[in-house]
Amino acid sequence: MSETIQVRSPYDGSEIGELPKHTGIDVDKAVTVATKALREQLPAWQRAEILHEAARAMSEGREELARIISAESAKPIATARTEASRAVSTFEWSSIAARRLAGEMLPMEGSMESAGKLAYTLRVPIGVVGAISPFN
Repeated sequence: MSETIQVRSPYDGSEIGELPKHTGIDVDKAVTVATKALREQLPAWQRAEILHEAARAMSEGREELARIISAESAKPIATARTEASRAVSTFEWSSIAARRLAGEMLPMEGSMESAGKLAYTLRVPIGVVGAISPFN
């Protein structure tokens, strides 16, 4: 079994839970796996569906998420519920953005040779993003 860390309430020191302890090597492995997965790009609709499903799952577990936030940060439950709702909204908005970020058509009227021509851009994922959510 891998090493774990105990999560304790800053309010009273009680144990809230236990999590696997990760190292820089674990982060490197995760980035490698994500980079390999990126080579097989999903279409925008599929990325949107994944984000939508994440929002739905978080919404269903919103109260449990709020209780965890409250316990680990000693925040009032009302504040934690607001944070949980904001997390759900972030995934919902990301789902909408994934469907809309398609690209643009641009008139090429900047030179005589380009008059009457159109250029287009496509928006595609270009790399892995790792993020750590703020905790305070």
